[in-house]
Amino acid sequence: MALFSGGTPDAASAWMRTDTLIHEPRLRPSSEPRPSRPHDRPERDGRAPGGFALGRVFGIQVRVDWSLSFIFGLIVLDLGAGVFPRWHPDWSAPLCWGVALAAALLFFASVLAHELSHALVARTRGIAVPRITLFLFGGVAELAEEPRTPGAEFLIAIVGPLTSLAIGGGALLASGLLAGPLLSDATLTSLESAKLLEQLGPLPTLLLWLGPVNVTLGLFNLIPGFPLDGGRVLRALLWAITHDAAKATRWAARTGQLVAVFMIVGGGMLALGGSAIQGVWLALLGWFLYKAASNSFGPGAGDTPERTPPGARYELPPDERRSNV
Repeated sequence: MALFSGGTPDAASAWMRTDTLIHEPRLRPSSEPRPSRPHDRPERDGRAPGGFALGRVFGIQVRVDWSLSFIFGLIVLDLGAGVFPRWHPDWSAPLCWGVALAAALLFFASVLAHELSHALVARTRGIAVPRITLFLFGGVAELAEEPRTPGAEFLIAIVGPLTSLAIGGGALLASGLLAGPLLSDATLTSLESAKLLEQLGPLPTLLLWLGPVNVTLGLFNLIPGFPLDGGRVLRALLWAITHDAAKATRWAARTGQLVAVFMIVGGGMLALGGSAIQGVWLALLGWFLYKAASNSFGPGAGDTPERTPPGARYELPPDERRSNV
């Protein structure tokens, strides 16, 4: 799950604190006086509570929250002990685990690419992006301020899913080219396909797994549930139609809550049907989305102007914005 936010998670459990991570910032007219605030405490040695700085890409700090280790280990375990040995019974254990580790690293590299696309497009719209954080549920590009127009919101939001779809399509195309005729016959039975799958080398196998995962990530983020990318696309469209940022946020957030309820119910049904891990994970994603959508119009969101004139410029108040780090 990929998000972008106007806030900055800066506590050890930021990925759990959806009121900080996803809370919809209050928009303040640029002419309104700014309240004073103490200077932010600088980070030491590039480290932040709850994680560590991985480095900088295009001048944007990339931070990894410790919660990422859980899902990273889960992916490696599932691929190394389950998927790849099943696809390739003749592979040795070191080979299975090695390809599994590479697949997990490439997956999170693709999540980073997704978030970088948000950040780079935001920069073209005049919005600074201090950092990107990778955490349990995916990633978040932390924007210094909210997009000022519906068009900017739309472009920043839509580019992430498009990036994931492009990565997924490219991986599938590359795996098909590397596999050649092995995967080109659509008339093969499942047994024949399994036999041909065993003949694939490590690289086509890795790409064949990575492609559908990224396509799924891109499509999932297009679900119109705020604050997912699709929900922000919906908010941009509603904002453009109504010229009312606050109303658009409320409507998009309500849709996000509805989507989250369906995810929680669907996860429970999966768990009861025997797919416990998938069901619990889907329900957790639904819970996270529900909390994030709820906080987008919770306390503080009411300070958003009731109507936003077309082209009006609003800034985040300093207490909800952080300078570059």
